[in-house]
Amino acid sequence: YFNETKYVEFHWTPQAGTYEIRIVVDPENAVNESDETNNEYALSIFVNPVGIGRLRVETIPPVPTRIFVNDVVRNSWGLDWLKMPAGEYRIRFSDVPYHETPKFVVVTIWPDNVTQIIPLSEPILIYADKTTEVKAYFERLGSLRVETSPPVPVTIYIDGEPRNEWGLWVDIEPGNYTISFEPYPGYQTPPPITVEVKRGELVHVIGNYTNGQSTLV
Repeated sequence: YFNETKYVEFHWTPQAGTYEIRIVVDPENAVNESDETNNEYALSIFVNPVGIGRLRVETIPPVPTRIFVNDVVRNSWGLDWLKMPAGEYRIRFSDVPYHETPKFVVVTIWPDNVTQIIPLSEPILIYADKTTEVKAYFERLGSLRVETSPPVPVTIYIDGEPRNEWGLWVDIEPGNYTISFEPYPGYQTPPPITVEVKRGELVHVIGNYTNGQSTLV
């Protein structure tokens, strides 16, 4: 059939979930064609569940984040067994000072008591007559302060990336960081210094342009 459109219709009763549908024409290549490689088409579909379920969202520790469900602000702090049509939903959280915004959540389906860790880049399912419980953990960030002595208009670098002029004070993920300083005419440039930032703790670094030393306070 040249340049013709054919329609295929079939019926089945699936469970809610994601399915891949593949349509193959002339699977044994019995028909002579100029191109035998384009006889297959595949697509992914999602079958929505039906009915009403409930959504509970808990922030740990309790924090005043705004909770978005399908880009609609529903509440701050948490959601209390909100009735929602069964289906697929996207959840995200606004930033909270001094805390790391979660990228993953712990999801439990009740009363099945089935728990899994789901990245927030993926949808979360609400099932009919069940509760989807979402726990979002807001870990404390560390704090990093860098000063120059005397104060001079130089660029402060963290791991080779320019962060600010004169100095900086920033909430940052825990880890090891290398602080370096831009040279300034007529002064001694402090050497780079590597520091460890821990959750909930302050790291204070002074770059002394008078004696050319970097000090961890």
